[in-house]
Amino acid sequence: MRITVSDISTRESQQTVQIQAIRSWDTIPYLSMLDGLYQDDIFHEQVSNLPGEYIKLDEMAKDEEKNRLNIYDFFFEPTHEIIYEDIKSTLDFYYSNSATFRRLV
Repeated sequence: MRITVSDISTRESQQTVQIQAIRSWDTIPYLSMLDGLYQDDIFHEQVSNLPGEYIKLDEMAKDEEKNRLNIYDFFFEPTHEIIYEDIKSTLDFYYSNSATFRRLV
């Protein structure tokens, strides 16, 4: 079938909503978005109780031209085995009980 200009009709356009995506490196808004999206109680508890140091580190990391963070040394310095086991057991608990944490990993 051949389409001609007379076959084309117009309709009132729907209002388009442009939502700016939250970037994963905008940590606090990203975590808040995930919290609202997945309704995961364990994840909500963790996101709602972020230590001030985490928030400060996140704010510093946003301005990459001004602040250079040596993240590797900060997070991956050698640790004592006891500390490692405590961290691992905590993360294992959240991983096994929170679907949202599993999605992030």
